[in-house]
Amino acid sequence: MQRLFKINRPINITTIIVISFFLLTCTKVEEKKEEVKSVNTQQIFISSIKGGDWHSNSTWIQGNVPTPDADVNITGKVTINGKAECLNLLIDNGATLELSTKAELVVKHHVINEGTIINNGSLKTKDDN
Repeated sequence: MQRLFKINRPINITTIIVISFFLLTCTKVEEKKEEVKSVNTQQIFISSIKGGDWHSNSTWIQGNVPTPDADVNITGKVTINGKAECLNLLIDNGATLELSTKAELVVKHHVINEGTIINNGSLKTKDDN
């Protein structure tokens, strides 16, 4: 039988600790990997400072009208003339959201109004949680 290493002095507690540490650091550690099944990639839509019609692509910095699962940030004056829906709504200080008489806006979660809402139509909030 071959020896892996030779110890020329008596074994004491320090030697045992060093050998134990060496063996622990050489032990292969199994890593548990978890698979991600879905990712929530919620979008934030921000209006331009000049504002415009909610349903116009040019009103939004991203160039697209907000989807029902989007967070919306109004930074200028935005007008709604039909049906619209979003997840959360933030109206910045100095910004205005105006709903015409035929407008309906449904916000699924939260409305934070630091500006002005002119509501001639219907503004509904509902929390699905």
